[in-house]
Amino acid sequence: MKYLFFTLLLAITFTLGAEVIFEPGKVQISNWNGKPLKLEASYSFYWNELLSPGQGPSSEPFFLKGQWANNKTELPPSGYGTYQLIIEWNEIIEQQDIMLRVPSISSSYKLYIDGIDKGGLGVVGKTLRDSLAIVAPHTFFLKRTGNRTEILIQVSNYHDVSGGLWNPLVIGNPNLLLSQVKNIISRDLFLCGALLIIGLFFLIFGFNLLKFKSREYLLFGIFSIIMALRVLLVNQRILPALLLQIPWPFWGALEYWTVYVAVPLFALFIGEIFPRFINWRYKIILIVCLILGSLFTITVPIVYITKLISLLHLYIIIISIFIFLILGQALYFKESGAIFILIGFVIMTSTIVNDLIVSNTSMQGRHLTPWGTFFFFILLVLFLAGHFFKKQEMQTGLSKILQSTNNNLLRFVPLEILHYLGKSDLSQIEVGENVSKEMTVLFCNIKSFNKLSESMTSEDCFNFLNSYFNHMGPIIRKHGGFIDKFIGDSIMALFPDSPDEALSAAVEMQETMTDYNSGRKKAGYQHLKIGIGLNSGIVTVGTIGEKERMEGTAISDVVNLARRMESLTRIFDANMIISEEVFRRLDMLQSYTFCFLGRVQVLGKMENIGMYEIIDGCENNIFEKKRNLAPKFERALLYYHLKQFEDAEKIFLEILKDSPENKATLYYLKDCQKVLHQGLDEDWQGTLIMEVK
Repeated sequence: MKYLFFTLLLAITFTLGAEVIFEPGKVQISNWNGKPLKLEASYSFYWNELLSPGQGPSSEPFFLKGQWANNKTELPPSGYGTYQLIIEWNEIIEQQDIMLRVPSISSSYKLYIDGIDKGGLGVVGKTLRDSLAIVAPHTFFLKRTGNRTEILIQVSNYHDVSGGLWNPLVIGNPNLLLSQVKNIISRDLFLCGALLIIGLFFLIFGFNLLKFKSREYLLFGIFSIIMALRVLLVNQRILPALLLQIPWPFWGALEYWTVYVAVPLFALFIGEIFPRFINWRYKIILIVCLILGSLFTITVPIVYITKLISLLHLYIIIISIFIFLILGQALYFKESGAIFILIGFVIMTSTIVNDLIVSNTSMQGRHLTPWGTFFFFILLVLFLAGHFFKKQEMQTGLSKILQSTNNNLLRFVPLEILHYLGKSDLSQIEVGENVSKEMTVLFCNIKSFNKLSESMTSEDCFNFLNSYFNHMGPIIRKHGGFIDKFIGDSIMALFPDSPDEALSAAVEMQETMTDYNSGRKKAGYQHLKIGIGLNSGIVTVGTIGEKERMEGTAISDVVNLARRMESLTRIFDANMIISEEVFRRLDMLQSYTFCFLGRVQVLGKMENIGMYEIIDGCENNIFEKKRNLAPKFERALLYYHLKQFEDAEKIFLEILKDSPENKATLYYLKDCQKVLHQGLDEDWQGTLIMEVK
């Protein structure tokens, strides 16, 4: 968070606090307060001329914003030239001390400010033999003595595919600019230190586990150390800046070496994590790639390494595709941790591609590989921790067998009931233990199942129910619920978190039935409908039974009413009906399409309960018809409850013209006509009374 804030602050300081006009070869600055400012002008560049202060050029300049070989100048990368930039100060600035930050310049330069030799890095020469390449960021002090400052940079390059400025010059108040540089370097050192610690830990850990053939930890440790080294070689180039006596070809080759070695090393690491998807032949190929990559960067001159950058790109792409194939197979076969490694690898690969583009083109940007790598490493550390314990269990075998046995037993008793009772093991549960908790209860039943089962053998009935439950169960668990019990063709499920989760599950169950029916239709089977009822409130979960036989269950009036809601789906030919309690507790009410169905009085209860049909999840043609008729039905129902039966009857009849099979409308129309012909009973409340459970 600290570095994110600093990055945003730095971006602001580069854009605010000064009025800047960029012209070819010139920058005009007004109202500058000393905050760091990038000089992103087009610099005058004189090819094959090493101009000294006061010396006029013999040719017309090119106007470049960076490296001369990447700006469509058709100039070769090897050679020499001079950059010139004029800064015009459009007002008197009290602060006379200014610091100039010179980024990495490929591959040697000499700097003059207002004719004064400020030094540089390396030796600028007109031939390879006469030059010495040193590449690192550097800072210089300058004093403003007038309203015009001339910056002259002699540059030569014989060691890189891109010659000249890699990034714009930066000026600023010495204190502010130094603070900025220190913060960036501190960030890189932090990343390097973190990766180094991780690498050393897994390196030592991996050596200790070699006797168990656990090579993944050793490979990961080596990979981490290589990436820590890379942090010191790119961006601020901390190592080259500290050891300026070592020429650039060494550091450049080392920078490329980290990529040529790290990529196949990481592929080998992934192969050790998911060994079933890689055979020994592929491992040998990767080892050969690693060795050849190392020899290539060690023996070939850096200028040819940079010219063959497309070879590196191809190298990375081929091995990355190989890694993606392994991770894809692992994900397909649901290998533990595959999804996290795949996400982290995509992020890290993206940052590496970004760095290659920034380092080898004129595109401006920041090196992001350390951040992408660090994020990925955190995922890998977490994964490897779990992976280690998993391997330990596999080696001992006993834990796995016990866990498997326990899991099989838990399929008969919901694990959630154990948690609510504060138990960690089935052996700790006693008959009669219970706890109360607010939950949403879902009842789901197959309509006309008795008629359907008459045409099946017992074996066919079992197979059908298991197939049906296999579609419904995962949906319930996906939305945070758990199945309390199966009652014939019915499902009773509990949702402890939110009524929204229960309703989302119910909608998805209905949508799944549409697909399920498509398959049944192709096979020549009967179309199925399910009814779902929901109710919310305080539910008591616990164990019932006797010493030798008990089961977990939930008991409450809330459960009974949820079952009544499901029964009402037959009366009103609805897919889903929820109680008033569920309706009031929904947080995402606007996400659903619903219709008020009136109030019901269930057997044994005095109070009336509001009920709502949820239309979502219906087949498309039914959904559209019900959604369009819902406002008209609710208006008719309002007249009905206001005892304006003639108006209600008129609208109900209109609805039946569009939907003759609408059972809810038929029920209320029948009651309206009864009242209109026989008169209103004294105890009439406009409430459906359920005489059966």
